[in-house]
Amino acid sequence: MMCFKDMSFCGSDCVNKTCCRHFCENEKKAAESWWGGPDAPVAFMDLSAGCSDYTTQETPHDAGNEPARDFGSSQIEPKPHHSQAESQAHE
Repeated sequence: MMCFKDMSFCGSDCVNKTCCRHFCENEKKAAESWWGGPDAPVAFMDLSAGCSDYTTQETPHDAGNEPARDFGSSQIEPKPHHSQAESQAHE
């Protein structure tokens, strides 16, 4: 059977919009554009059992239509602050 993106989207009540299997409004529009109408073949399965990312709790970042983006833990570590006396001692 041919279906949108050749994959199954999660049909559970999960609200994790960062998941690649979450079918959001943007995915719906893309499927309709790909198919040429509102009756695009889209496969759904309840994938919640055993999924570590399954959640029914919306976070502030999930409240919009766009998925939240995870940029990893690339925070820059702050440099240690030296007092003026310590700076002068190193000169």
